[in-house]
Amino acid sequence: MAVNVFDAGPETAKPLSMQVDVSGQCSRKSDSFDIEATELHGDLLKLVVAYGGGCETHRFVVWTDNSFSQSQPPLIKLFVAHDSNGDGCEALIQRALWIDLVPIKAAFLKANPGQGSGIVSIELENSGSSVQYKF
Repeated sequence: MAVNVFDAGPETAKPLSMQVDVSGQCSRKSDSFDIEATELHGDLLKLVVAYGGGCETHRFVVWTDNSFSQSQPPLIKLFVAHDSNGDGCEALIQRALWIDLVPIKAAFLKANPGQGSGIVSIELENSGSSVQYKF
């Protein structure tokens, strides 16, 4: 029986907060990791990530410049940064991360007064994959 990646690994206790850098100059520095799967759950985006480690605490942070493209649906880019804290161990770690998308919804609704709903395409710069966020 195949393992469902969404059932694998411990999950973060709370969603990652989104860091906004409107200049678009946020650091693209990140230790190596793979985004293996994505799944939307209402206003939360679940990422299943994998990386080498096992001896140190690994931290993840999400960056955006909070700007929407002029395309339909509008596109916003997210960059997920990984800090391995210099972990030299080689166990393959797989875990789920949750990203709170409410700030994207709030920015979209503020930019489009009178609209109570919308669709935004969210591109993950690390993997080139995207998801359609409907609210």
